Amino acid sequence: MHVFATPGPIVATVQVAGARVRLVASDRTDTVVRVRPVDPANRSHVRVAARTRVEFADGRLSVRTTVSGAVDITIDLPTGSSLVSYLAHATVEADGSLGECELHAASSRVRLDRVGALHANISAGQLAVGRSSLTRRGRP
Repeated sequence: MHVFATPGPIVATVQVAGARVRLVASDRTDTVVRVRPVDPANRSHVRVAARTRVEFADGRLSVRTTVSGAVDITIDLPTGSSLVSYLAHATVEADGSLGECELHAASSRVRLDRVGALHANISAGQLAVGRSSLTRRGRP
């Protein structure tokens, strides 16, 4: 588990393949990242979880898998944080209010609860957004 002091919104960049990612945005003063193998008895899953890189500096969180693999990643972060994601064969679920979101996804499923501006480039995947602060023309 990785814990970082984050008194305000951050920018979270997630670059994963074959992972399940869950984000929870809430009123908090820290960011917590948990990386677990989907199957703790599977050596491949354990290896991918161990090699997943989690870094934080200057209000920017980076979570990146080095290879494709079955890992569960949970990120608890402050309300209003931005998300930048590069996904391949991944699933992302986000609850709470995020700020600006930028999605690049191939064969992935993404569900976002509430977001500000949304920029999406999705190939062969699914995107569901509960609520966005933008109109159809991209204006608040």
